[in-house]
Amino acid sequence: NPKVGTDTALALAMAQVIVEEGLWNEAYVREQTDLPLLVRTDTGRFLRESDLRDGGREDVFYCWDRRKGGPVAAPGSQGHPEQTLALDGMEPSLEGQYEVSLRDGKRVAVQPVFAVLRARLASATPEHAARVTGLRADVIRQAARRFAKARAAMILASFGACKHYHSDLMQRALILLLALTGNQGKPGGGLRVAAWWTMNGFEDLAGGYEQPFYVSLLSRLMAPSVRQIETYLTEFMRQRYLLTPALLWLRVHASSHRADQDEKLSEALRRGWMPVYPRAGQDPQVLVCTGGNPLRRWPAPQLAEQVLWPRLRQIVAINFRMSSTALKSDIVLPAAAYYEKRGIKYPQTYLPYVVVGDKAVEPLGEAKSEWEIFGLLARRIEERAREKGFGRYRDPLGGDHDLASLYAAWSRSGQFPVEAEEKALDHLLDSSEPTRGVSWSEAALLGAVPIRAVGRYGPVNGVCSGFKRGEPVAPSRWFVEEKQPWPTVTGRQQFYLDHPWFLEAGEELPCYKELPELGGAYPLRLTGGHTRWSIHAIWRDEARLLHLQRGEPVAYLNPDDAAARGIRDHGRIRLFNDLGACWVRAKLSPAVQPGQVILYHAWEPYQFPAWESGQNLIPLSMKALHLVGDYGQLHYRTGGMAPGYVPRGTAVDAERAGGGAVP
Repeated sequence: NPKVGTDTALALAMAQVIVEEGLWNEAYVREQTDLPLLVRTDTGRFLRESDLRDGGREDVFYCWDRRKGGPVAAPGSQGHPEQTLALDGMEPSLEGQYEVSLRDGKRVAVQPVFAVLRARLASATPEHAARVTGLRADVIRQAARRFAKARAAMILASFGACKHYHSDLMQRALILLLALTGNQGKPGGGLRVAAWWTMNGFEDLAGGYEQPFYVSLLSRLMAPSVRQIETYLTEFMRQRYLLTPALLWLRVHASSHRADQDEKLSEALRRGWMPVYPRAGQDPQVLVCTGGNPLRRWPAPQLAEQVLWPRLRQIVAINFRMSSTALKSDIVLPAAAYYEKRGIKYPQTYLPYVVVGDKAVEPLGEAKSEWEIFGLLARRIEERAREKGFGRYRDPLGGDHDLASLYAAWSRSGQFPVEAEEKALDHLLDSSEPTRGVSWSEAALLGAVPIRAVGRYGPVNGVCSGFKRGEPVAPSRWFVEEKQPWPTVTGRQQFYLDHPWFLEAGEELPCYKELPELGGAYPLRLTGGHTRWSIHAIWRDEARLLHLQRGEPVAYLNPDDAAARGIRDHGRIRLFNDLGACWVRAKLSPAVQPGQVILYHAWEPYQFPAWESGQNLIPLSMKALHLVGDYGQLHYRTGGMAPGYVPRGTAVDAERAGGGAVP
């Protein structure tokens, strides 16, 4: 149970033990990672072909071949003609320092990344980690040895690992631990965060108009490698795709700070690394919320109300319940609830099934499924466009569209009209690789369809392995077993990032950094998690489920922290920081660490006094390094690289709230 935000220190201390005690998998490290690649000691950058000869490439990298006694281009890098990780007789050195002659005749020293890593790990001892994490040094050593000697080791991090300010450092350290021990790319091993089976049947249904699933165009490629797909997706994203990272969009349009006041953000936007539409300086006109609840989920929603809401001409909420956002919208379109509609409910790769849900009862009142809502909207927009003489228009990236034929495109020229939802579901299932050959009636009867295939690689499917019935799904086997290059600029699991921003920040290798004081200089760290009584905000305000808990928002504190503040169990308290405050009940528990406050998510703002929810404490912050977009694998793409939501570890304090202090 390490202290909040210190997982990176724990992982690096385990890595230090594994390296120093020789418990690491040398063959795996040489072939599958960038640790044998050479780094210049003068610049801190990789040794590249462009350093060694005129006209050389920036994306060909070198290792020191002990058999040849000199630098040799490592196969598999983005610019190397041999797209394989097989070393074929090469024996890359992992230690030592060497000299090479640059193309201008200058002699420079170079050393393998592994040597740099070993030197950095020297200070990341279990004793240091014990002071940081609160764990005992002997426990850390024992965990490292057991991890290294396990036949297979897996780290299940889920989405929580993405919600810290330094989540990138945390995940890089976790993956380093797995790579050193050869556990990435084999059954029972690896880092598991999240992925979805590729339901590419959606592509055909969306194919007549602007395709929301850009992976659809991959069907034009014949048996591509992951590297080829990534290259293709990157180019397509830059030319055609309009999806904007949510946190960046909020920073530009729902913040009191101008984008040009942040040097790194301003540069990222100027250089086109991150897509924002409308662009900075242009107000958005209409906000349509479907399947979401921004005023409950966005960080600092009070700022969105103050800054964004007045700029919008219209706000539309599509929801089956009157959420906080719906209550502050101009139009609410009632959607069918979970058991009132058919659909693909859960195609996530944690289990080898695609979970579907049939309609148990008809929707109440005027509620409709999203299929019907959007079909009817498309039909009506087409009618109005023809009445008013509207037709073709171009989107911000130059894409050509025609409102006068919107419904024709939406329904694939009438092939899937709004009245034929089951026909569309039949097509979706039969056209998707994981469920090919299954009809909707069969799927509805089963409830959970065993997958037939993983589906092709894409924005939300990074499984990168084949599948056989009766065998477990093990991600990344294409790279380890088939020697395909990883989709990085070096072609390997890349731990050294020599982008100037990373070098400037001292984060070219995974390292531990304390969480910044987001929210101000306060002694407690706010964390959260999913509640057991709801699915996000669904049922969070349901009266019968509220009877199973305290009936109103509650925060968990350590008894010692509570006693120091005069707080008693179930007393009303005020949580606050520089950004805002909220009032909740206190629940004291010795299971909560000293210095920690736990406020489980999804309470609606209207369940707090004055509608001031726990989200009011969460700053709209982003890490500048997450804006990089011009370095191999470091570029924006859905589900892959974007500024992250970082609520975990927000700095707060707590105090007793007297009767007059509660709004």
